[in-house]
Amino acid sequence: SQATDANLKDLAALTTLEKFDMGLCTEVTSLDFLRNCKGLKEIDVAGCLALRDLDAWRPLAHQLHGCLAVAHGGGLVAVVGLAVFAARRWLGGGLGWKLLGLVALGGLQGAIGWWMVASGMGDTDRVSVAPYRLMTHFSLALLILCVITWLWLSLRAVRRPEGPVKGRGVAIGLLALVFVQMAAGALVAGLDAGRSYNDWPLMAGELIPSHYIQADLGVRSFFEGRAATQFNHRFLAYALWGLSLWAAWRYRSSALAKPFAVLAALVSAQAVWGILTLLNAAPLTLALAHQGLGVIVTLSAVYLVWRAAGPVTRSSAPA
Repeated sequence: SQATDANLKDLAALTTLEKFDMGLCTEVTSLDFLRNCKGLKEIDVAGCLALRDLDAWRPLAHQLHGCLAVAHGGGLVAVVGLAVFAARRWLGGGLGWKLLGLVALGGLQGAIGWWMVASGMGDTDRVSVAPYRLMTHFSLALLILCVITWLWLSLRAVRRPEGPVKGRGVAIGLLALVFVQMAAGALVAGLDAGRSYNDWPLMAGELIPSHYIQADLGVRSFFEGRAATQFNHRFLAYALWGLSLWAAWRYRSSALAKPFAVLAALVSAQAVWGILTLLNAAPLTLALAHQGLGVIVTLSAVYLVWRAAGPVTRSSAPA
């Protein structure tokens, strides 16, 4: 668990070691003690945030290369796909510009991804990425997914209500609140704040935590303070939950009754799952499911706004 460089030095004699699991050795800064392990094929460094010499280790470098390959591969697929669509004349009605915009957003996401990773590299005491940079990276990825969903819905033969639609402003407000809540959740994840204040509905027995604004952080507490980010995430969740339930009831007889009801049900499920995740100190499986359900909630809100936006103006697209 809390192993250090000093008490792992005896492992240098284990020359037949093939796999090494670092577990939660958060204080280990170097893997030099493993250099004599000639048979080493796999190193699991999950939770080992203080390591500084990852680039010297073939297994870890291979994993990093795999991540970069996936990112580059995704960009290549987008560019090649756009070229194929252009060659087959499927880009009429402004579709080409929309797809080109998506490719540009993908390039921006790559640049922001490097900006995020760079916050934990070089001459710095930080052993993880800056939480606000993680939030920016995650928010842009979510925005790209929302744009893709909107474009896909607009290309499908799905009818939308004609004329003015009741609840359009509320639908837009719900989508905006969902997006802000997802960004707030990214801050919580970046700070591991879900593993602090694991009681509910209070936080360490307080309605508003006494350390909401930390003296050493000041206004940065909103981005870097565990108490502030978790409280904000909770408050936004309550607001979103209440608004979605109210909207489902208020517009139960409108043309948007079903998408409002579906969104309210998903938000309710997400709220309950979030509380469950918090009470269990945010284990990885529950936290990943919480994030995944959050993406589904976001796309449901996108669909609601799309339905409320009026008649479809379709672009030329392949049959």
